[in-house]
Amino acid sequence: MTRARDLADSADKDIAGTLTLDDLTVDNNVGIGDADPLDKLEVKTTTLGGITISSPTHNYAALSFARNSTATARIFISEPAATHTSAIHLQTSDASGGPNLITAMTIDQNQNVGIGTSSPSDDLEINPSADEKGITLKTTNSIRPYFNFDANRSGASQQLGRIQGKWNGNIVTRIEMVSGSDTTNKDDGFITFQTASSSSDLNERMRISNSGATEFKFGSSATTMATFANSASVNGVAGSGFQLYTPLSLARDSGTSRSAWFAGNLKFDSGYGIDFSATGNSTGSVATEILSDYEQGTWSPTLSTTGTAPTYNTSGTAGMYGRYTRIGDQVTAYFDCYFNITNPGTGAPVLANFPFGSNAATGYGGYSAASLRNCTALNASIDVTAYYYGTSIIFEQYTGYNSTTGINWRTANNIRVTGYVTYYVI
Repeated sequence: MTRARDLADSADKDIAGTLTLDDLTVDNNVGIGDADPLDKLEVKTTTLGGITISSPTHNYAALSFARNSTATARIFISEPAATHTSAIHLQTSDASGGPNLITAMTIDQNQNVGIGTSSPSDDLEINPSADEKGITLKTTNSIRPYFNFDANRSGASQQLGRIQGKWNGNIVTRIEMVSGSDTTNKDDGFITFQTASSSSDLNERMRISNSGATEFKFGSSATTMATFANSASVNGVAGSGFQLYTPLSLARDSGTSRSAWFAGNLKFDSGYGIDFSATGNSTGSVATEILSDYEQGTWSPTLSTTGTAPTYNTSGTAGMYGRYTRIGDQVTAYFDCYFNITNPGTGAPVLANFPFGSNAATGYGGYSAASLRNCTALNASIDVTAYYYGTSIIFEQYTGYNSTTGINWRTANNIRVTGYVTYYVI
């Protein structure tokens, strides 16, 4: 055995063969395989080899880094499974209570990498050290960090990458990046969004297509946002639909002359509508600037009088027809009444049963003038006029203000009254 003092005779000492020492203190650089070492210890080899740290149990081989004589970082090896398996552990110290070596990263026998865990279950597993900790891609330069999924899948509609949400190991949400239909150029794709209502119900709920269209899925079928309207049931799923919560801003499409467009219906809950409050107010008193209703429909006119009701029928080719359009609180009602009268009753003729009419009165635009086209059902000696009030049109012959004298229904078959009236309701 060579003693340390035998090496101290000169500043430089070349040794050939094997050197076994109990301990060694060297003032200068040491080169192994190198006559001119650049560092405290340099090992130079022209074949696979270098420095080996061994232990008979394979659980104690380590390389430590110390401040003075106290280790503050360490790389050590363990044998996690069968003989000759290995895992590498990297430890650092947080200095709590003095040096406190904590395993920060592990590469196990399956080449899985664990950060914050010594038993990673995937190629890379990170166990966050605290709430809102995880992965950050950050740069102080004016560049864009990327998080890429890149897979050379052979077919269409195959997953290129997944982001999954697990609840204690159970997959409950998923976002998938999927290959498109061009399997030659491999340059199109779409994104799907999946949720689970139970452990066996992880299904696609929404899709953004390769053209940018958004589809919602209910059951096994897809419905586009453009054509889907809220309904009680879609494909057997009760309460299906989507809601747009205020505020909603719709930007102008620069390629067309429209600010916003819908291929399907735009629906509002009862009591809500289009708010025109951004427009200038009139000089009068404004009750509301919300357009809350638009309707088109049919209604059934009926004959009446201001006295005893008439007797009539619509046998043969006769009929009582009505239709209406409502915009906000303004209603325009059209009527075409073709009937047979057997008893005209008494009092002024009245056409009744107008839609929404129960609210039409003096304070709400009552006494609206009607436009008449055909009045063969009326007995009158001069021009016939009519006005709308309450729920009905009252016919009169104009002999002065509010005069209904001398006008009544005719007793005849196949007689008619037609026209329209616009009135206001609330």
